[in-house]
Amino acid sequence: MYPLIALLTDFGTQDWFTAEMKAVIHGIAPQSTVLDISHAVQPGDIRSAAFILNACYKSFPAKSIFCISVDATEDICPAIIVHCDDHFFIASDNGILSWITNGKQFQVWHIKNKVFFHSSKPTTFRGRDVLGPVAAHLSRGITPERFGCSATTIQTINIPTPVFISSNVVEGEIIYIDHFGNAITTI
Repeated sequence: MYPLIALLTDFGTQDWFTAEMKAVIHGIAPQSTVLDISHAVQPGDIRSAAFILNACYKSFPAKSIFCISVDATEDICPAIIVHCDDHFFIASDNGILSWITNGKQFQVWHIKNKVFFHSSKPTTFRGRDVLGPVAAHLSRGITPERFGCSATTIQTINIPTPVFISSNVVEGEIIYIDHFGNAITTI
């Protein structure tokens, strides 16, 4: 049975980008189930995407593959595969996996092997050309080592935490506002 592939992007819902990425995944792994986490992340909002991913990934079956295309610019940071908590995460190494890996054991590989890409030519559509195809091939049983070399670290972003000012004063911040207007805080 193929593992589930879950997508989290900043593509929005107006354009064809999500459909194109799914079409490439389906062409490589037609038996895989592709589930949408969200495509409504604000463009380039790594912190919100990291929060959304961390809020939901534990509900997914073991060995699920998370394909995250948020601020996925090829010329700034490499694409990576991370194995953590019995799941695989495919994303740009831009700090988006900070909450997933924080304080945990994980393995990481830099994605370099262009044999598995949709297009070997550089493009600005990393989700379609690199991240999606790698997720599809991974779901078909290709091992992470085949995609590239292992690494020991990933980029991180600040994970907000409450600040205890005194015994009865705590300072926090709003880290996410959901669709219903609920403010998620660090407190």
